[in-house]
Amino acid sequence: MERRPPACPRQAWMEDSSSQESRSPGLQLPSSYEVTTMQPLKLDASWLPIYKEEQEAVDSILAFVTSSNKEERDKATFLRSISVLCRSALKHGLTQGLDLFCDMYQLAENIKALLEEEPRDHLCTDLRHLSMLALEKLSLVDTALEGKAKSLLRACFSSVFWLPAEKEMPKADLALYMKTLNSMDSMLRTVVLSFPASRVSKELQGILELLLDFTRCEREAVRERAMARIDVLTRVLSDYSTLQAHANVGRGTAGPVCSGEIQLPLLGKLLGRLILFRFSEEQTSCAAFHALFALAEFIFESRLKDRADQVHWEAVTTSALCSLSARDCAKTFGKYLQSHERTDVILVAIEAMGDASILDQQVPSSLLDVALEDPDVWLTD
Repeated sequence: MERRPPACPRQAWMEDSSSQESRSPGLQLPSSYEVTTMQPLKLDASWLPIYKEEQEAVDSILAFVTSSNKEERDKATFLRSISVLCRSALKHGLTQGLDLFCDMYQLAENIKALLEEEPRDHLCTDLRHLSMLALEKLSLVDTALEGKAKSLLRACFSSVFWLPAEKEMPKADLALYMKTLNSMDSMLRTVVLSFPASRVSKELQGILELLLDFTRCEREAVRERAMARIDVLTRVLSDYSTLQAHANVGRGTAGPVCSGEIQLPLLGKLLGRLILFRFSEEQTSCAAFHALFALAEFIFESRLKDRADQVHWEAVTTSALCSLSARDCAKTFGKYLQSHERTDVILVAIEAMGDASILDQQVPSSLLDVALEDPDVWLTD
């Protein structure tokens, strides 16, 4: 028989509850609920092997990345702490987990944001300098900058290249400016030398493309600064085997990459741009001159196997670079370039004919004359 609902539900419920309590004397309903307050999550990096050695640096980093109000003093402390932490970890061999820590708390991204916030019309603090130092140390931590190098370097270059020309800076800023440039160059060398062998060519290509873009700027100061950094990179390129072997000591990475294993698809474009600036009448000429020498060393180290040929070509190249003729320089390099690289040199010259950043239009015209004199060599891809 179907059970009918009680006529007085409330009374029935109370009676049922009473009967349950009598059957289960140990079960008591709470008279009131305890209210608990959620405590803010405290970041803990004590799992890092380096934490005991550099607790203060780690805590300073965590305090900065979690703070909503970042004063100038906090920014400087943050950057110095990154340098201290990475340097100490490398020194003591306690880098385990450091790449995860850097990624988890977005240290590289925070540095990039700080650089992008810096004013471009004056140099008032050493934040740029400290950022370069921090990035240099971060680059030595495995995978800490993986996939981020180009965007970080773009932020570095922009924060410095767009500053007023050196002659327009207050004298009080000149020492800091030079210190910042030196730290940038040191950082750039270290970043390149820290790339794994499998990524060296691709990463170098990306950085050089970035710098070549800056050489197209209408401001001479920007072009000069970019060309000086290209000079730094080509010198690293020419000495790559020795420097890479030195950089890898103690890191447990593979052996050095020889210059012959480095592929630069933009070599022709780079060479063409360097020739244009080498024979121009501006400050970039000096940096382009040195960069061409370094690039020449890279080419004959990587492409000429016979030592006698290397010595001969070095003598010829030196003579051509010291001459006042862009034609001689182009012809000398052209003998050792691949066909598509020679074509790229000419394409750069054509592009430069309407380029405001090339002050002496006679130089690209001279390069075009070389191609027209021997089109089978220069215009065949």
